[in-house]
Amino acid sequence: MRNKILLISLALILVIVPLFAACAPKEEAPAPAPAAPPAPAPKPEPIHLKWMTFLGKDDASSIPTVWFVERVQEQSKGEIIFDYVGGSEAIAGFDQANAAAAGVIDITFTPTSYYAEQLPGANAVMVSELTPWEEREVGFDDIFQELHNKINLRYLGRGGKGIYMYIFVTKPIEEPKDLVGAKLRASATVAEFWKRLGATSVSVAYPEIYTASEQGVIDGFSWSWRGIHAKGWTEVLYGVIFHPLFYGNGVLVMNLDKWNALPKHLQEIIIKVMNDLQWDTEAWIEEEYDKEMERWKDAGMEFIEFSPADAKWLVNTAHDSVWEPIIAESPELGQKLKKLLTR
Repeated sequence: MRNKILLISLALILVIVPLFAACAPKEEAPAPAPAAPPAPAPKPEPIHLKWMTFLGKDDASSIPTVWFVERVQEQSKGEIIFDYVGGSEAIAGFDQANAAAAGVIDITFTPTSYYAEQLPGANAVMVSELTPWEEREVGFDDIFQELHNKINLRYLGRGGKGIYMYIFVTKPIEEPKDLVGAKLRASATVAEFWKRLGATSVSVAYPEIYTASEQGVIDGFSWSWRGIHAKGWTEVLYGVIFHPLFYGNGVLVMNLDKWNALPKHLQEIIIKVMNDLQWDTEAWIEEEYDKEMERWKDAGMEFIEFSPADAKWLVNTAHDSVWEPIIAESPELGQKLKKLLTR
């Protein structure tokens, strides 16, 4: 009997214990640890571009180029960093476009006349009657880009139209015939023009213009109006023949391979900055031009104006000295460019 009771008790225990265990509150399993956030994408290494200008970044002519550099760096958020190489003291101005084409540097601001021998039609911008944005609208920039591609350059653009070039003289001049036999500083930009005027070209390096003018080595030179007073040249000049002859032919060009290697979004930033800069440059030109004219007057410079007939002859002779060689070298291209750039 006792064994039977023991067996029944044992059976009840086996039944009741699991029931209590089933009724007991269950402990919740610990929540899984949150997943670690994805690692941020590594910041791309900045692209360094070596740049220079033919007269150095501190020259008045380089102000818009400095703006370009600053704005591209800012808008690219540091993806592009410009490393300044120097001016003509680092690489001669005449060699800078070639240096960019060869990849020695990446970008330069240089006159088209410095590489016109390699690029037919390059000097057309000197006699363009359009603004830079009008040149884009009529398709000139597309043609100019195709030409630059042939010498491994990307044409980025040029500044405003109002960078007029004048003839500055160290002695009185009353009419164009007074320039016959005059000793004028030689320059690739005006070599053919001097020849048509009957002037004598004299080779004078840019840093020596002041001394050459002061000592009578030259009777004058052609230059854009920017920075004439800042360079001190008003001290040795008699005056300016106040008829604009050419428009500034300084352009911004870039090594084509380097351009093609840039990500598309950086190319778009550069294009936008350049296009916007042209409008800003034009506004700056208008303001600065008036200030520079006042500086010339204060310095005692004479503003020489020819008769309407003589002025027309002078300007036409200047423009013909550019267009005729272009058309003679490349008739179809020259006529096409002249039609596009003439109002």
